[in-house]
Amino acid sequence: MNVSYSYNPLEETLEYAHKKKELFIGIPKETSFHENRVPLTPQAVAVLVNNGNRVVVEHQAGVASSFTDNDYSEAGAKIAHGKQEVFES
Repeated sequence: MNVSYSYNPLEETLEYAHKKKELFIGIPKETSFHENRVPLTPQAVAVLVNNGNRVVVEHQAGVASSFTDNDYSEAGAKIAHGKQEVFES
């Protein structure tokens, strides 16, 4: 008599607590001649902040790209008044 056995795993959903790390992003104002770009738009800042990250933007960093400090502030960024404050945060 030839008998074969097999094991069938039982699936189970377990809760797993993900450790969320907070990301800090500092955006200094560009000082290069004819540089009009800024790394993040206010919309991108809002996404990052809503996901639990911190964003600090230097005063008038987005002016050359037509983004005001108020736009960034409303998106959840902190406005810094100098590069040193951006890098120290």
